[in-house]
Amino acid sequence: MKIPFWKMHGAGNDFILLNQCNTATPYPSSQDIQNWCRQHTGIGADGLILVQPSDNPDDHFRMVFFNPDGGEASMCGNGARCVARFAYEHEIAPAQMRFATGAGHIHAFVDGSSVTLDMQIPNIVKLDQALTIENDTFQYDFADTGVPHAIVICQNVAVIDLPRLGKAIREHACFSPEGTNVDFVQILSDGSLRIRTYERGVEAETLACGTGVAAAAVASVLNKRTQSPVQVHTAGGDTLRITVSHEAGHINKLQMTGPAQHVFHGYITDTL
Repeated sequence: MKIPFWKMHGAGNDFILLNQCNTATPYPSSQDIQNWCRQHTGIGADGLILVQPSDNPDDHFRMVFFNPDGGEASMCGNGARCVARFAYEHEIAPAQMRFATGAGHIHAFVDGSSVTLDMQIPNIVKLDQALTIENDTFQYDFADTGVPHAIVICQNVAVIDLPRLGKAIREHACFSPEGTNVDFVQILSDGSLRIRTYERGVEAETLACGTGVAAAAVASVLNKRTQSPVQVHTAGGDTLRITVSHEAGHINKLQMTGPAQHVFHGYITDTL
């Protein structure tokens, strides 16, 4: 059978979308997801998103997200922007919508190719932490913005050995057993941030990570390194705007605005 799919990206973070709301699209296996997300021999993507009906009548739909290794993840910020635009353009939801994710309910507003998300308030934030790798001590902040992130401030993200250090921190015992995403963040003179992210499940650097951008902004605002709203420059060249509202260190609003772009539409066959 032919399975219709859509390829989209948010700030260079790319996804395969399958619509299960009003079509007989089958549920993919873990091996299917790995095959389809694989570069060169598949469609190629940083993850796969299912758009499904929600059991909650207050939700317009449910977003189910998978990493390219086939494992399900609770949330993906760039993927959420893409799925919001997709749902609006396919008349699954209005421009102002609410949808379910594994990390909770998300409110979104679609304005052309720009999407604003009211993200879940981080349930865990730990500032000024430390860990040791190969006799070197790294200071980091930690925030769970739907998925866990360790945020490491550095002078120049361009010179970071991200494959080596990202993997070592991602697999460090203090984040066992699930591991963590790792964000290397540079604070620029104008108060904006530049970020590079090593993503678990992808096990490599991605051009952008929405939950990582949000986590970096949260940590930087709470540590008074910068002020909200925070402009965050991703490795893919796009800039995301993060609004962090807080009182006495307690976050009461976390909002992300950024692009969601179409790449192409096609059909998966059993010969892929």
